Amino acid sequence: MSKTLINRTLASSFSNVFSVLPIITLTGPRQAADEDAKTYFYDTGLAAFLLGISTEQQMDVHPLRGALFENMVINDMMKLDLNRGNNMQQLFFYRDKSQREVDVLRILPPNFVEAYEIKSAQTWNADFFANLNYLRPLLKERLLKTTVIYDGTQESHQTDNGIINFRHLQW
Repeated sequence: MSKTLINRTLASSFSNVFSVLPIITLTGPRQAADEDAKTYFYDTGLAAFLLGISTEQQMDVHPLRGALFENMVINDMMKLDLNRGNNMQQLFFYRDKSQREVDVLRILPPNFVEAYEIKSAQTWNADFFANLNYLRPLLKERLLKTTVIYDGTQESHQTDNGIINFRHLQW
């Protein structure tokens, strides 16, 4: 199941709008398959509007709050890379046949990886590391960093299973 903000039917009904809007697409492990791509809006305000969200209270209880939060954090990651002159094409996501997913894989030269999970929660939960820890034996020494980005206050700035508030995102 894709974690896109809107389904294909809604997207096709707004196709004339989407054709002129910048949209971010992250590809997964099977890059050629269209259903493996994750699509994000550059403008999360527009995404919220299309979902009928107009107040903070609606956002707090909306079933796609997590997807919008993920969208916002990915936007910030892209901006950080672009503002530093880096190529934003080095961000991917991971999903395997069992639907285990890691939200962002950042590929660094020559062939290293940083992995990030994005959670809209304000309360820390150790289970947030489950999919990051799953990657460890797969990537071995290529995996340089695992971090959960979330909306809480607890932080631990370390390369192995770090925790950061989205407001403090930097790399």
